[in-house]
Amino acid sequence: MDTLNCNLTAARTQIENLNRGLSGARAENEAILNSLSWKLTNPLRTIGTCIKIVRSYMYFAKSIIATIGVYRIVQEFFRTLKNEGLPGIQRRVKNAISYYNATGQIYYRTEKNENQESGEIIERIQNEGPKISVIISIYKTPIEMLKQAIESVIQQKYKNWELILVDDFSQSEIIQKLCNSYQENNSNIRYIERSENGNISAANNTGLYNARGSFYTILDHDDILDPSALYEAAKITLEHPHVDYIYSDEDKVTKDGLTFFGPFFKPDWSPEYMLAMMYTCHMSVYRTALVISLGGYNTEFDGAQDYELTLRVVRRSNNVAHIPKVLYHWRVWENSTAQSMEAKPLAHILARRALELHLQELRENFVIGEAVLPGHHFVDFLPKRNSLVSIIIPTANGTIDIRGKTERHLNAVCESIISKTSYKNFEIIVVHNGNLSAEQNRWLASHENIILSEYVAEKFSLSEKINKGAKLANGEYFVIMNDDIRVISEDWLTLMLGMAQREGVGAVGPKLLFPDETIQHAGVVILGGLPGHPYYQNPKNALGYGLGLQVNRNYVAVTGACCMTPRSVFEEIGGYSNKYPLNYNDVDYCLKVRKLGLRSVYIANAHLYHYEGVSKEGGVPLQRKKFKSSWLTGGGIQK
Repeated sequence: MDTLNCNLTAARTQIENLNRGLSGARAENEAILNSLSWKLTNPLRTIGTCIKIVRSYMYFAKSIIATIGVYRIVQEFFRTLKNEGLPGIQRRVKNAISYYNATGQIYYRTEKNENQESGEIIERIQNEGPKISVIISIYKTPIEMLKQAIESVIQQKYKNWELILVDDFSQSEIIQKLCNSYQENNSNIRYIERSENGNISAANNTGLYNARGSFYTILDHDDILDPSALYEAAKITLEHPHVDYIYSDEDKVTKDGLTFFGPFFKPDWSPEYMLAMMYTCHMSVYRTALVISLGGYNTEFDGAQDYELTLRVVRRSNNVAHIPKVLYHWRVWENSTAQSMEAKPLAHILARRALELHLQELRENFVIGEAVLPGHHFVDFLPKRNSLVSIIIPTANGTIDIRGKTERHLNAVCESIISKTSYKNFEIIVVHNGNLSAEQNRWLASHENIILSEYVAEKFSLSEKINKGAKLANGEYFVIMNDDIRVISEDWLTLMLGMAQREGVGAVGPKLLFPDETIQHAGVVILGGLPGHPYYQNPKNALGYGLGLQVNRNYVAVTGACCMTPRSVFEEIGGYSNKYPLNYNDVDYCLKVRKLGLRSVYIANAHLYHYEGVSKEGGVPLQRKKFKSSWLTGGGIQK
């Protein structure tokens, strides 16, 4: 009791002190606001604020141009003007600015939140971390930019590094003098002059084959490393001793090197996303011995050499790690690809060729198309085998009114699948509650590939219903589908099966649209400890962050409203868990897929409608506590 009284007294004293401090601050603030100097300088402050606002919008414009390119901006402007009018233009600009401001705040908050580790951890990383070689290939680089690049390495928090400056026969006395000076004054720096100009891949190889570090990274001669870049990379190598490839988030920096903008926050390793673009880009850290064993950089791919090499690396090893911090600053100026991918059309052609070779090496059945932005690709995978697909539909046999007409979901979804699906080797397993009409029974029975099963239970469980359908299925692949789904694209099953047949894929989900053509599902993420849908109710043709809506990519889960999974995976997991009779059973399933080392994939070209909310019976109890206790405690979601 005495202890409590002492604590209470101390707390009251602290509150009184805080109140006195607050009162003093208010008085001081009021005095400043009423002072003559404050009033006289008010116009200057207003001008300063206006300058900051204008500068902010200039950086915003630079970021958009750097990311999308002028041609695409003009194209998108007129397309939006035609389809949505001036209100559409205003809405998109407003949304883009809001997003830019929001990500900027997150970005700068993140940057200020570094160096929170204990001295013991820092000391261990410094003492036990590997030597990391930084390679800068130089050719007619503006001298101030080169200085900034070199200084960004010298200022690294991590000390076990070497810097290899490779002069690709620049024949510049200024560059030679600068590099020799750095070499003479720092034993960690080596300057190598090539006897002929070989372009970027040859220069990188010169650095690579002279590297003494266990890991190396390429720093473009006009870019800047964050002071924590090599420390964070070294830390990852100790946390994951078998890692072969590491990448970080990045941003852009203005030509003068003073202003940072346009951060790109990347997902964790996403093999399917990598097929659309070299999203890992900067900073990329490779295990030196692995790259040497692969033959280094291919000189036939200058301009897309990093993409071609990285595809070879990840074909050999899936030990990839992501550092979710902005550690690389990519300079935007007239000679840089950071300005726009349109700046180097040849690089795009070579990247496409590298992608084709990669997929051929993997023996995939594929078609490469153009993505909606320059410098990107879209890959559709086609089935390698004519596998039987079992479409399992648990149904409550509900109805819906569409344009004044009432229709049964079960009839409509089956008709939609049968009449609009180009891939024909499928069967439909309908698990119902015994409430089908005689007419429905006759219609369903008239189709040889529809199997009916009645579900009876004292306590309803959607998971049990799905598992019952799986036991009756004959297919090599299952599609779990709500009865409120309708087919849009005829090749939806072809594309889903092609993706599901890829090695390492355990679950596949399509793009699901509401009837008003907005997004219902484009992958599932964990938000605030619970599953959520990114891009929910966005326009179907929206690009998404990092083009995420318009290309295939990996997510932690896909929705069970329409999900394909291999039968073998379903049986290994044990089907849907009855621990989640209504909610979260699909996410729980995908997290178990993840634990098996398999991937969940959203595919952007398979489109279906989803009349969400009418498949389930009664209320949908939120089983948050069970989900959190299963997946979000004791270390969080694990692979």
